[in-house]
Amino acid sequence: MLILLILTSILIMLILKIILIRRLARSKPEGNTRLPPGPHNLPIIGNIRQLSGGMLRGLLCDLACKHGPDLMHLKLGQIDHVIVSSAEAAGEIMKTRDLNFSSRPSLLVTTIAFCNNTDVVFAPYGGYWRQLRKICVPELLSTLPVKASSVLRPEEVLNLARDISTFCL
Repeated sequence: MLILLILTSILIMLILKIILIRRLARSKPEGNTRLPPGPHNLPIIGNIRQLSGGMLRGLLCDLACKHGPDLMHLKLGQIDHVIVSSAEAAGEIMKTRDLNFSSRPSLLVTTIAFCNNTDVVFAPYGGYWRQLRKICVPELLSTLPVKASSVLRPEEVLNLARDISTFCL
């Protein structure tokens, strides 16, 4: 009798937990988050299943033809992505709405790997990022440093190819 009572209470708790999870999944996130159209996604993996089984560029092109010529929403895992598939929309984003798209989201992986997002790539847009850019562009990305490293590049490519070939054997 006691075992039956315990099993019944466990079953009721599981049913309540499933109902709670479904309600939380259906609830809308805070704020006005109108996303562009996109393919239907699965709960945990999102749209990863639609991007497997072929060349990624072709699969994305097919999805863009079905779900929108300019913008498309994909969910890869738990992260939402907006895919821009036309030059006009990319120009609009880069020129007129660049501040809205200038920062990357802070992820746990990038926070751990890049010292609390203090590098140039994952730093949030602001004064710190502008200061990093002022340092990096002339020191690393101008023509003089690129030309100076052009002598070393072929040798490093050969070393990398050798390392990969020995690793594969």
